[in-house]
Amino acid sequence: MNTETIALTKTLQDGREATVTVVPDANSTHDAETTLSWYLVIQAGDQILGSAKVRPRELARPAGDLTHVLVVNEKPIGLTTAEADQVTSALSRWVAQRKQANAAAQEDRVARVRAAAPNASTWTISSPLGGPAEGDTLRVGGVMVTVLRAWGQHFAEDGWSFGVLGEAGTVYFAEVREATEGERAIENRG
Repeated sequence: MNTETIALTKTLQDGREATVTVVPDANSTHDAETTLSWYLVIQAGDQILGSAKVRPRELARPAGDLTHVLVVNEKPIGLTTAEADQVTSALSRWVAQRKQANAAAQEDRVARVRAAAPNASTWTISSPLGGPAEGDTLRVGGVMVTVLRAWGQHFAEDGWSFGVLGEAGTVYFAEVREATEGERAIENRG
């Protein structure tokens, strides 16, 4: 998958041709293929004019056919409605592709963990204090388990009834199975 997507090519006021490209956030904890965090990089030729983590904003008072603006390094770049829509659509497509990549990567991790002990029984654990990630091996009630799948559910009200340590919050769940000998050995060394 291409991690960069050209969202727009535009001629600037000074006559230079610039591209607005969606790129993954280098500070993200995910890899470049699956991060949902992005920046827009504006470049004219080999010169990077700047980057911004903003979507086009509608101008309160349009100027001619310029109805939107991207502010890059405190400098506004005027956009028409069609250009703003083009950037917004590119961002939406870019994020959707990464959501698909995240889902595929998660399914791959789950398949690998399941394949290590295909006939093992599974059960669900929960915690209001945070949850482990797929593939983690941890001790739960004296048993070493490996996480097959993890998720959280937010309760906006009546959290006490659902095991949240307050009136609102998130409960973290994990589907686990008993850890294999190899997984226990790796966890004991860590």
